[in-house]
Amino acid sequence: MADLPKEYAFVLDANDKKLAPTNINKAWILIRKKKATMINKYPMTIKLNREVEGECP
Repeated sequence: MADLPKEYAFVLDANDKKLAPTNINKAWILIRKKKATMINKYPMTIKLNREVEGECP
């Protein structure tokens, strides 16, 4: 079976700070649990409903 390329979703926190991308399946789980909202479908971008502390690498 051929390995499919992994698809990622871009992630923003509540203050629109860019975070590390996540797997699309994980993004859908966050949306269903009402922990995030979809901003854009392609490329998939989600916005978390909470603020994330700390610095991005």
